Amino acid sequence: MKQKLYILISTILLSGTAFGQSIRDTVFNDVIPIHHQYVTTDGTDFLIDILIKPQKEPIVIVNHDRRIPLELFFDRKSFLSEQNEIILITSDWEYYDRISEEEKRTPGLRLDPYNQNKFYHIKRENASYTVHSISRALEIQPFKFNYKKVELVGSKKYYYVDCIPHYDEKHSRETWDALDSLNARFSIYTGFYYASGCMNYSLSALPLQEKLPAIKAIAEALRFKDNDHLKDFDQSPKIYLPATINFDSFDFYFERSKDSYDKPALKGWQEKDNTATIRLGYWRGNCCGDVPETERVSAKMINDTVYINYNKKREPLCNPSIGICANAIDFVINKKKYPNYKNLTFKTIE
Repeated sequence: MKQKLYILISTILLSGTAFGQSIRDTVFNDVIPIHHQYVTTDGTDFLIDILIKPQKEPIVIVNHDRRIPLELFFDRKSFLSEQNEIILITSDWEYYDRISEEEKRTPGLRLDPYNQNKFYHIKRENASYTVHSISRALEIQPFKFNYKKVELVGSKKYYYVDCIPHYDEKHSRETWDALDSLNARFSIYTGFYYASGCMNYSLSALPLQEKLPAIKAIAEALRFKDNDHLKDFDQSPKIYLPATINFDSFDFYFERSKDSYDKPALKGWQEKDNTATIRLGYWRGNCCGDVPETERVSAKMINDTVYINYNKKREPLCNPSIGICANAIDFVINKKKYPNYKNLTFKTIE
């Protein structure tokens, strides 16, 4: 009988953690801390420059930046839309505000507050959510954080991705004109690459405080013309997050060639790990649009044919007699996804 009772009690005690973390736990694992130095805001939206990926289990987040409104973490429209359950932990700011007010009312009073924290259990279902919260003092209800290590291994961080097909003439010119204008302001082409039908912006040339306005400007620039799915753009406050692309999962991309410029075009594949690379060509000419820029190259693959649009930009006010430009562009493909890559043919479209 005692053994059965012990099993019953143990089951009740463990039920709160059997299916994930609870706000009443004493140990929290894989905790993601958000510190002030990794957050920037324009007064409305926020960028947290930390990799936070959605997962099936609850994500545990400790937010140390009071500037971020709690409500932005609650709704999937404003934060990590694919995540259904979140444990959010913050300092109990209301508790500390009361302590501060009490000290102001009583000159000379210096209180010794508890290490008080607020725990929120956020559960999302479709477009709605519920939030349960408790306040806990570390000295009375001890708890421990085991922090998660985030490493970029075999992947690349980016801040915006656009998968609209820019290889067709109808969208291409309008899109590139808008992006060229943004590049002059934000240098968005630095660290930019086109892979698997998507344009990925790493914004590597920008400091943190400039990344958020760049992200919003790119989103606004691409929300026009025939992009019907972007016209009803939700402009309510939100938290932006970077993401990663795993190099093992990509299809193909273009890069500025690392080899000598005299290497022949479309002759001989170079294999390295899971990739195969071939030179598309070497261009030399005036700087007014004769030479394609790697960042502007886009393509689509149909069967064993790669249709490439170099998206050359002609500068009408440029003097072609001034200066010479040159560029060599490589095509990089995932060998695992395309084991018959040597059978590919390349066709240029305008």
